[in-house]
Amino acid sequence: DVPGPAKDLEAWMGRCACVRDACFAAESQEVTQAPAAHVAADEPAQDPVPSPAPDLAPTAAVSDDEGETALSGSQGPDPDEPVVAVVYGEAHYALPRVVRLLEDTDLQEPVLRGLVLGAGGLTESTSRAACSALVGQVRGETELQVAVCGHLVGLCGPEHPRLTVPTLNTMAVLLNAAMVPETEADTVVTATFAAVNKCKDPSRYRAAVRVLCGCVQFPGAIRRRAMGTLLQLLGHHYPVVRQFTAQSLYVRLVQEDGEVDLGEHAVQVEQMDEVLEVLTVTPWGGDKEKIVQGRLQLYKSLQMPLPKALKDAAHG
Repeated sequence: DVPGPAKDLEAWMGRCACVRDACFAAESQEVTQAPAAHVAADEPAQDPVPSPAPDLAPTAAVSDDEGETALSGSQGPDPDEPVVAVVYGEAHYALPRVVRLLEDTDLQEPVLRGLVLGAGGLTESTSRAACSALVGQVRGETELQVAVCGHLVGLCGPEHPRLTVPTLNTMAVLLNAAMVPETEADTVVTATFAAVNKCKDPSRYRAAVRVLCGCVQFPGAIRRRAMGTLLQLLGHHYPVVRQFTAQSLYVRLVQEDGEVDLGEHAVQVEQMDEVLEVLTVTPWGGDKEKIVQGRLQLYKSLQMPLPKALKDAAHG
């Protein structure tokens, strides 16, 4: 039998369907959406009625001002004010409280399954609120960061095709906020590569590029693996993928100061200047011959071995 406080939490989760309701409601701009897995059949969807909730103070809420960013850390509802009810159609109010459930290891995966739909979704307000809430919750909590990364890697698998893109986008947010431990980065690169293997969805490639560019921050072998995959994507048969990869890689590399450690060797500043120039001037959306020449120059400047396909193209 579940103890008192946990039983209250269990009942609360059952009634409001945790994150999924809040994200879906905000995504569709509807006042509420009945959760199929948690709402009883005789309880039809209706206008939002505040649901009783435990006193879960927010960790990092998003300001109502449009100018605030997802990672601003601005304060939401007064944490000292007693929480009497939460309207789950208002993501900026609900999500900072819901992410507190990540402290319970048994609830981490179901919470993240719902949260990534908002954090990695297309609706800016919901994404901003979900990203801010998640980053605020894991900030300074290394064990929680490791656990969250592990669950997100699992959600990138083939058994969750609908969650792959938003999960990758959520992982990219955590990487950009420096909330992914270096010990987990190699697994993240592996999962990202697997997520786009034989893929035909450009949106999945874009999400993967964001993650791989985020992994470039880790020096050594991890950066080398991430860079190797990005260089391969510069030869993708989709022009939009090549262009997005070149733009994203340029933005990431321009942040590097000094030589770049690739594990087996370090790329000097002069060679990095060559790399940035090639990424800028090569018509990645056009002429195939110029793309091949640009890629050859990138591999040469970075002192990385040529893949077989590029060797064949160069001699063809």
